[in-house]
Amino acid sequence: AELSFRGATANLRVRDGFVGVLDVGGGSSEYAYGKDKVEGMVSCEIGAVRLSEAMPALLGASVPDDPAALEREARAHARERLRPIGDFPKPREVLAVGGTMFNAASIVADRDRENIDGVVLTRDTLTALARRFLRMDTSERRTQPRISAQRADIFPSGLLIVDEALGLLGVEACTISQADL
Repeated sequence: AELSFRGATANLRVRDGFVGVLDVGGGSSEYAYGKDKVEGMVSCEIGAVRLSEAMPALLGASVPDDPAALEREARAHARERLRPIGDFPKPREVLAVGGTMFNAASIVADRDRENIDGVVLTRDTLTALARRFLRMDTSERRTQPRISAQRADIFPSGLLIVDEALGLLGVEACTISQADL
């Protein structure tokens, strides 16, 4: 969490309030906040792989019979494990790093992954993208423009985790930072 924060904020001057940095990985999600240095951080035992393993229907072996019910259950599972994030003060801005968010920004902005720094993704956009991918099996997910084939199976899980974390932080959007670890 601290290293992601230091990388994402290295060229950022925080004048008022503070900034949060969210890094959703495979097995855990890290959040840190501060101004010039980390003032608080937490690691939650929920990541895109871990959520997908807990709820295999998210992996897209087939299209779920009831994608809305699967989404609700996955969100509840993620929110419970992300609960400590909600104990932190509301940040002025959240920077997001990591593979899920880099793929999401590339898809939404229709840009190469090397050119997504600063892309802003709203919670509505994350929800729409997660729902779109939940209605596909993994083979169809892999054919979508700008998705990393090796991430297609866990992509919806990562999106749902980020969206729930933003909700717990009380913010409606995040900004992509390619300056992470």
